[in-house]
Amino acid sequence: KCVASCGFTASSACAQGHSCEPRRHAQNFSSIRRSMCGRSRCALAPEQVEQAAGVQPGRWTDRERYRPSYNVQPGHWTPIVRLDEHQQGRMLQTMKWGLVPSFTKQGETPDHFRMFNARSESVTEKPVFSRLLTRQRCVVLLEGFYEWKADAGGKKQPYYVSFGEGSVMCMAGLYDVWAGGADGPVATYTIMTVDASPKLTWLHNRMPVLLQDDAAVEAWLGDSSNGSEQQRDEQQQQHHEEGV
Repeated sequence: KCVASCGFTASSACAQGHSCEPRRHAQNFSSIRRSMCGRSRCALAPEQVEQAAGVQPGRWTDRERYRPSYNVQPGHWTPIVRLDEHQQGRMLQTMKWGLVPSFTKQGETPDHFRMFNARSESVTEKPVFSRLLTRQRCVVLLEGFYEWKADAGGKKQPYYVSFGEGSVMCMAGLYDVWAGGADGPVATYTIMTVDASPKLTWLHNRMPVLLQDDAAVEAWLGDSSNGSEQQRDEQQQQHHEEGV
C-alpha cells in the first residue's frame, strides 16, 4: 500500500495551546473552507526536518527561508522533499505553499490561495497539474493541519488533525517554478487531496493524500504515468477496509 491515514487524532485546537493562531486570518476563511487543509503546522526544528526527510545535511536548497510556525497558510515557506535535477536522489527545498504555474505572466501578482490544493481525481485531466506529474512531484512535510467546524450555535471551532505530538505527516504534492518573482525564481507547491477517511468525514469531506512510509514516498517521487490515480484508489480502499 502506498498511502494510508490511520492513527489520526483530531483535537480542539484550544488543547494545543495555540488555538487563537488560525483565527487571525478570518478574511480568507470562506475560500479555505471550500477546499481543505488551508492551515497547517510545521514547527519542526531544521534538524528534525532533515531527519524526517531522510536527506543528508547540505542537501537543502533555500534552507534559510524556512521559519517554523504553528500557523502555516498559503504563501508561507515550508520544507518539501523532491528528487534532484538528475532524478536520482532526494533533496530538501523550501518552497511557498500555493502553486503559481510557471506560465504565469511576469509582474503578475501571484495568488497562493488559488491552487494550494489539487484534487487527485482530476489532476491527470487538468494541464496545469498533469504536466507536473512526470518530473515535478514532491512530498510536503507537516506536523498536522487545521479544519474548522461550526457548532450548533454557528460558532466555528478549529480542530488540529495529526498523528500525535512529534509525528510528521508526509503529503503528496506537485511543484513548479515561476521565473517572474520580484526577487528571482519562486518555487511553489500544491497539496494533493482525496476523499476523507471515515474517521474524518464529520470534520471535512476531503483530506491530504498521505504517504504511509518511506516506500510510499519513494513510489510517489518515482516516475509513474498512472501513479496519482493508483495511489488515490489504494488509499480509498484502505480507508474502508480498516475503517480509518
